[in-house]
Amino acid sequence: MSVSIKEQALLMRKNGATYSEISLKLKLSRGLLSKWFQGITLSPLEKEGLLKHQKEVILRSRNKSKLSRQMKKVFGERQALVGGQKSFKKFQSDTRFLVGLSMYLSHGSFGNSYLQFSSSDEEVVQIFLDWLIRFLGVPVSATRCRIYINNNISHLEAQSAWIRKIAINDKQFLKPVIYKTRQKTKENGSNKGFLQISVSGINNIRTLNVWKKLILSYYHQVKR
Repeated sequence: MSVSIKEQALLMRKNGATYSEISLKLKLSRGLLSKWFQGITLSPLEKEGLLKHQKEVILRSRNKSKLSRQMKKVFGERQALVGGQKSFKKFQSDTRFLVGLSMYLSHGSFGNSYLQFSSSDEEVVQIFLDWLIRFLGVPVSATRCRIYINNNISHLEAQSAWIRKIAINDKQFLKPVIYKTRQKTKENGSNKGFLQISVSGINNIRTLNVWKKLILSYYHQVKR
Protein backbone atom coordinates (compact mmCIF):
# COMPACT_ATOMS: atom_id res chain seq x y z
CA MET A 1 0.00 0.00 0.00
CA SER A 2 2.85 2.38 0.83
CA VAL A 3 4.42 1.68 -2.58
CA SER A 4 1.17 2.69 -4.27
CA ILE A 5 1.10 5.96 -2.34
CA LYS A 6 4.75 6.60 -3.21
CA GLU A 7 4.06 6.00 -6.89
CA GLN A 8 1.09 8.32 -6.74
CA ALA A 9 3.22 11.01 -5.09
CA LEU A 10 5.94 10.62 -7.75
CA LEU A 11 3.36 10.84 -10.51
CA MET A 12 1.86 14.01 -9.02
CA ARG A 13 5.35 15.54 -8.76
CA LYS A 14 6.13 14.75 -12.37
CA ASN A 15 2.80 16.32 -13.36
CA GLY A 16 3.84 19.57 -11.71
CA ALA A 17 2.28 19.36 -8.23
CA THR A 18 4.03 21.20 -5.41
CA TYR A 19 5.15 19.62 -2.13
CA SER A 20 2.30 21.37 -0.33
CA GLU A 21 -0.32 20.07 -2.77
CA ILE A 22 0.98 16.49 -2.57
CA SER A 23 1.31 16.64 1.21
CA LEU A 24 -2.24 17.92 1.59
CA LYS A 25 -3.85 15.44 -0.78
CA LEU A 26 -1.99 12.30 0.31
CA LYS A 27 -1.58 13.34 3.96
CA LEU A 28 2.17 12.86 3.88
CA SER A 29 4.88 14.89 5.60
CA ARG A 30 7.10 17.19 3.54
CA GLY A 31 10.13 15.43 5.04
CA LEU A 32 9.01 12.08 3.64
CA LEU A 33 8.26 13.61 0.24
CA SER A 34 11.69 15.22 0.18
CA LYS A 35 13.27 11.81 0.84
CA TRP A 36 11.20 10.17 -1.92
CA PHE A 37 11.91 12.89 -4.48
CA GLN A 38 15.64 13.17 -3.71
CA GLY A 39 16.73 10.94 -6.58
CA ILE A 40 13.92 11.73 -8.99
CA THR A 41 14.90 12.80 -12.51
CA LEU A 42 12.51 15.02 -14.45
CA SER A 43 12.51 15.36 -18.20
CA PRO A 44 12.90 18.87 -19.69
CA LEU A 45 9.16 18.90 -20.42
CA GLU A 46 8.32 17.86 -16.84
CA LYS A 47 10.67 20.54 -15.45
CA GLU A 48 8.98 23.14 -17.61
CA GLY A 49 5.53 22.01 -16.45
CA LEU A 50 6.63 22.05 -12.79
CA LEU A 51 8.07 25.57 -13.10
CA LYS A 52 4.94 26.81 -14.84
CA HIS A 53 2.70 25.32 -12.16
CA GLN A 54 4.82 26.79 -9.36
CA LYS A 55 4.48 30.25 -10.92
CA GLU A 56 0.71 29.77 -11.15
CA VAL A 57 0.58 28.75 -7.47
CA ILE A 58 2.60 31.84 -6.45
CA LEU A 59 0.36 34.10 -8.54
CA ARG A 60 -2.81 32.62 -7.00
CA SER A 61 -1.35 33.07 -3.54
CA ARG A 62 -0.50 36.73 -4.24
CA ASN A 63 -3.94 37.40 -5.67
CA LYS A 64 -5.53 35.74 -2.64
CA SER A 65 -3.43 37.87 -0.27
CA LYS A 66 -4.28 41.02 -2.23
CA LEU A 67 -7.99 40.21 -2.14
CA SER A 68 -7.75 39.51 1.60
CA ARG A 69 -6.09 42.90 2.21
CA GLN A 70 -8.71 44.66 0.10
CA MET A 71 -11.55 42.96 1.96
CA LYS A 72 -9.93 43.83 5.30
CA LYS A 73 -9.63 47.46 4.19
CA VAL A 74 -13.25 47.64 3.05
CA PHE A 75 -14.43 46.04 6.30
CA GLY A 76 -12.31 48.45 8.36
CA GLU A 77 -13.60 51.48 6.46
CA ARG A 78 -17.17 50.29 6.86
CA GLN A 79 -16.70 49.85 10.60
CA ALA A 80 -15.09 53.30 10.82
CA LEU A 81 -18.00 54.84 8.94
CA VAL A 82 -20.61 53.34 11.25
CA GLY A 83 -18.56 54.07 14.37
CA GLY A 84 -17.62 57.56 13.20
CA GLN A 85 -21.21 58.50 12.46
CA LYS A 86 -22.34 57.20 15.83
CA SER A 87 -19.60 59.00 17.78
CA PHE A 88 -20.08 62.26 15.85
CA LYS A 89 -23.76 62.24 16.70
CA LYS A 90 -22.84 61.65 20.34
CA PHE A 91 -20.20 64.42 20.49
CA GLN A 92 -21.53 67.09 18.12
CA SER A 93 -23.32 68.99 20.88
CA ASP A 94 -20.07 69.21 22.87
CA THR A 95 -18.30 72.47 22.06
CA ARG A 96 -14.95 70.95 23.03
CA PHE A 97 -15.34 68.29 20.36
CA LEU A 98 -16.10 70.81 17.62
CA VAL A 99 -13.28 73.12 18.73
CA GLY A 100 -10.71 70.30 18.79
CA LEU A 101 -11.84 68.91 15.45
CA SER A 102 -11.72 72.37 13.89
CA MET A 103 -8.22 72.87 15.30
CA TYR A 104 -7.11 69.61 13.73
CA LEU A 105 -8.62 70.48 10.35
CA SER A 106 -6.75 73.80 10.33
CA HIS A 107 -3.39 72.77 11.87
CA GLY A 108 -3.28 69.01 11.45
CA SER A 109 -2.37 66.50 8.76
CA PHE A 110 -2.28 62.75 8.31
CA GLY A 111 -0.48 60.05 6.34
CA ASN A 112 -1.36 56.42 5.62
CA SER A 113 -1.32 55.38 9.26
CA TYR A 114 -0.69 58.44 11.43
CA LEU A 115 -2.12 61.84 12.28
CA GLN A 116 -0.15 64.94 13.21
CA PHE A 117 -0.82 68.30 14.81
CA SER A 118 1.62 71.21 15.16
CA SER A 119 1.65 74.43 17.13
CA SER A 120 4.07 76.75 18.95
CA ASP A 121 1.46 77.51 21.62
CA GLU A 122 1.58 75.16 24.61
CA GLU A 123 -2.06 75.87 25.55
CA VAL A 124 -3.21 74.92 22.05
CA VAL A 125 -1.12 71.74 22.17
CA GLN A 126 -2.55 70.82 25.57
CA ILE A 127 -6.10 71.37 24.32
CA PHE A 128 -5.42 69.03 21.41
CA LEU A 129 -3.90 66.39 23.69
CA ASP A 130 -6.96 66.57 25.93
CA TRP A 131 -9.14 66.25 22.81
CA LEU A 132 -7.28 63.12 21.73
CA ILE A 133 -7.88 61.54 25.13
CA ARG A 134 -11.51 62.55 25.50
CA PHE A 135 -12.84 61.94 22.00
CA LEU A 136 -10.47 59.57 20.16
CA GLY A 137 -9.51 57.61 23.26
CA VAL A 138 -5.78 58.05 22.61
CA PRO A 139 -3.70 58.12 25.82
CA VAL A 140 -0.98 60.76 26.04
CA SER A 141 1.61 57.97 26.42
CA ALA A 142 0.75 56.80 22.87
CA THR A 143 1.71 60.14 21.33
CA ARG A 144 5.11 61.06 19.95
CA CYS A 145 6.56 64.57 19.83
CA ARG A 146 9.01 66.28 17.53
CA ILE A 147 10.39 69.79 17.95
CA TYR A 148 10.97 72.01 14.92
CA ILE A 149 13.43 74.70 15.90
CA ASN A 150 16.07 76.98 14.45
CA ASN A 151 19.77 76.55 15.16
CA ASN A 152 19.92 79.61 17.43
CA ILE A 153 17.95 77.78 20.11
CA SER A 154 18.99 74.73 22.16
CA HIS A 155 16.63 71.87 21.37
CA LEU A 156 17.28 70.40 24.84
CA GLU A 157 16.16 73.62 26.49
CA ALA A 158 13.15 73.73 24.18
CA GLN A 159 12.29 70.13 25.07
CA SER A 160 12.52 70.90 28.78
CA ALA A 161 10.27 73.94 28.26
CA TRP A 162 7.60 71.82 26.55
CA ILE A 163 7.78 69.17 29.26
CA ARG A 164 7.22 71.79 31.94
CA LYS A 165 4.17 73.17 30.12
CA ILE A 166 2.28 70.09 28.95
CA ALA A 167 1.67 66.51 30.10
CA ILE A 168 4.45 64.71 28.20
CA ASN A 169 7.81 63.21 29.14
CA ASP A 170 11.24 63.08 27.50
CA LYS A 171 10.79 59.48 26.28
CA GLN A 172 8.05 60.63 23.91
CA PHE A 173 10.34 62.94 21.95
CA LEU A 174 11.67 62.00 18.54
CA LYS A 175 14.79 63.46 16.96
CA PRO A 176 14.27 67.24 16.53
CA VAL A 177 14.27 69.01 13.19
CA ILE A 178 16.76 71.88 13.33
CA TYR A 179 16.82 74.40 10.50
CA LYS A 180 19.44 77.02 9.87
CA THR A 181 18.60 80.69 10.10
CA ARG A 182 20.54 83.93 10.50
CA GLN A 183 17.69 85.58 12.32
CA LYS A 184 18.35 86.02 16.02
CA THR A 185 15.74 84.99 18.56
CA LYS A 186 13.96 87.93 20.13
CA GLU A 187 14.32 88.36 23.86
CA ASN A 188 10.58 88.13 24.34
CA GLY A 189 10.12 85.58 21.59
CA SER A 190 9.44 81.85 21.84
CA ASN A 191 12.39 79.63 22.72
CA LYS A 192 10.43 76.40 22.34
CA GLY A 193 10.00 76.20 18.58
CA PHE A 194 7.05 74.30 17.13
CA LEU A 195 5.89 71.02 18.64
CA GLN A 196 4.48 68.35 16.37
CA ILE A 197 2.25 65.71 17.96
CA SER A 198 2.03 62.38 16.11
CA VAL A 199 -0.34 59.48 16.73
CA SER A 200 -0.24 56.23 14.77
CA GLY A 201 -3.20 54.00 13.98
CA ILE A 202 -5.22 53.52 10.80
CA ASN A 203 -8.48 53.43 12.77
CA ASN A 204 -7.83 56.93 14.10
CA ILE A 205 -7.30 58.17 10.54
CA ARG A 206 -10.49 56.53 9.31
CA THR A 207 -12.50 57.99 12.18
CA LEU A 208 -11.09 61.47 11.54
CA ASN A 209 -11.95 61.21 7.85
CA VAL A 210 -15.54 60.39 8.75
CA TRP A 211 -15.68 63.27 11.26
CA LYS A 212 -14.18 65.65 8.70
CA LYS A 213 -16.91 64.89 6.16
CA LEU A 214 -19.61 65.12 8.81
CA ILE A 215 -18.44 68.43 10.28
CA LEU A 216 -18.25 70.00 6.81
CA SER A 217 -21.74 68.72 6.07
CA TYR A 218 -22.87 70.00 9.49
CA TYR A 219 -21.35 73.41 8.72
CA HIS A 220 -23.15 73.69 5.39
CA GLN A 221 -26.43 72.74 7.03
CA VAL A 222 -26.01 75.38 9.73
CA LYS A 223 -24.94 77.96 7.16
CA ARG A 224 -28.25 77.57 5.35
